[in-house]
Amino acid sequence: MKSRRLEFYGDGIKGMDVYNTSAPFIWNGQLHIAARVEPRESEESIACFFYHKKGIFYRDTKAEELKLQDPFLVRGGRYFMIGGVETFYENGKLKWKTCFYEGDGPGNLEKVAEGPIGMKDIRPVKVGERVLILTRPQGGCFERGRICFRDGRGELPYVLNHVDLKDALLVELPIGDGAWVGANDVYLLRGRLGVLGHIGEFADGKGGAKRYRAMTFEIPIQNHWRNWRNMQHENYRIIAERRHFAFGPSKRKGLEDIVFPGGMNLDGRMAVLYAGVSDCESHEKIILNPFL
Repeated sequence: MKSRRLEFYGDGIKGMDVYNTSAPFIWNGQLHIAARVEPRESEESIACFFYHKKGIFYRDTKAEELKLQDPFLVRGGRYFMIGGVETFYENGKLKWKTCFYEGDGPGNLEKVAEGPIGMKDIRPVKVGERVLILTRPQGGCFERGRICFRDGRGELPYVLNHVDLKDALLVELPIGDGAWVGANDVYLLRGRLGVLGHIGEFADGKGGAKRYRAMTFEIPIQNHWRNWRNMQHENYRIIAERRHFAFGPSKRKGLEDIVFPGGMNLDGRMAVLYAGVSDCESHEKIILNPFL
């Protein structure tokens, strides 16, 4: 089905790569997305907000600029919440953590929570009094990254700050040896969570060029997660890979085969998938709704 490259304009982004967008959302009556913005030769990123007008995304100067990579929406809270990956150096080594900002909209945000150092792809969703959280530990049995599940009770910032995100149940997805996975967005369906994520692997199986594809699966919502050793899942499927999008450049050699999904707009039988492509562009693609 159809795909197209997204166009971005505005102050401070000329000559910059704009990619790895969030899911779309409405603010001040206009469709918006957040996106990662950085020079081609660097990974010094900022997250900016853009509004949609006549097929083009323009930088919203009324919104804040966050020093984050790969911004994403958090659903179900009392206020607007967005997360992303903050990078920093500690004792000369590059490190990262997932941070969360909350406010009455993109123009008024403050940091309210952060995850453990070294953990990306933390995705919470509020369901009634509970917060359901997908995490991504690495190392040991989790290898380069596995999706795990945790929950808690209370408001989103409270749970994110007080629940041990390293203590979670493994979601055993059918992936090959040497591959890694992470969650990108979560959707509250009837009796289920719909998860949009990515699966990554090395093309040669060792450490050369990377390959990322977009995938989805579902988790049935239960009341007593701790009775299970591992988390059940249903309907795992690959929904998009690089060949499904228009040809274009890559950030550098070895990143040509990258699709990093940011979110979807679900609309009945169909959906619009927003994804970063080759670590330098943003595309959208019309697909069948993977959760039907």
